Amino acid sequence: LKLLGELPMCSDIANLSEKDKTIQNASLDETVSNIVERIMLSVNENK
Repeated sequence: LKLLGELPMCSDIANLSEKDKTIQNASLDETVSNIVERIMLSVNENK
C-alpha cells in the first residue's frame, strides 16, 4: 500500500484500506464467533 502513496488518488485508497482493516477485523471476529457457535450447537446435537 505504501507504494500506492505515490499517486494522490491511490494514497486516498491506501488510507481507506488502512481504516478498513479495523472494520474487517471486527466483522471477522463476528464471523468466527458465529462459526464457533454453530460448531458447538452441532456437537451438542450429536451427543
